[in-house]
Amino acid sequence: MLETRLSECRLDGGTLSGVLLPYGEVSAEFRERFVPGAFGDVGATVPINLQHDRAVQIGDGELSDGPDALRVSLEVPMAYRSLVKRGALNGFSVEFESVRESRESGVRVIESAILRGAALVDRGAYDGARVEARSKVRNSGLRVWL
Repeated sequence: MLETRLSECRLDGGTLSGVLLPYGEVSAEFRERFVPGAFGDVGATVPINLQHDRAVQIGDGELSDGPDALRVSLEVPMAYRSLVKRGALNGFSVEFESVRESRESGVRVIESAILRGAALVDRGAYDGARVEARSKVRNSGLRVWL
């Protein structure tokens, strides 16, 4: 069964990057957490779609797996950048299949999963999930983050 979860990301110019999935954080909505490295060898890229609609592909995200999170970066097509800046699309969401899991104090613990894809979405499953849309503007030596 394909499942989805969201985390935070940031737009800098045309590159959207951030945490695809934080390890160890409990999702209030799903009462679950992922152990570090739950996705094993994730490969170099993952297909990214819009709102989990696999018919609307945005591009391939570059993956980086670390001890605290699975991270991704993606060159966002111009058509979607304004939606991220307005906050209409505010995060990444994983699409996965659980392979091995357990229960701890009422929390589902995902120990092993297959990463099937990811999506740019409007609502997150984790408390800290959000997008920061920022652009650098230089004026008389000042930097302003918008």
